[in-house]
Amino acid sequence: MNNILAYNACQSYNLIEAFIWFGFGGFCMFKLRKTVAALKFNQMMLAIGFVAFGISDLVEIRTGSWWHPWWMLLWKATCLIVIGSCIWKIHKHRQTSQTD
Repeated sequence: MNNILAYNACQSYNLIEAFIWFGFGGFCMFKLRKTVAALKFNQMMLAIGFVAFGISDLVEIRTGSWWHPWWMLLWKATCLIVIGSCIWKIHKHRQTSQTD
């Protein structure tokens, strides 16, 4: 009985987490309207990265872990690299535009 409760708690957590990532992706798409042209691609990729990460959480409900099978780990790592690089590029662009 404890295993069933723990598994359902993990499933619920992943479902909630997926909707949080979808929310971040939706927010990025909303902000895309007011984004300067130089950042539109990075902002769009950031939104796609968040949504893809949310989808990976939904798939994780079925697989039971984020590292197994191997492609699940690769999927999540790719999403994190995309998200991180987009945030870094946006931050870098904003820093350089403030000093100009």
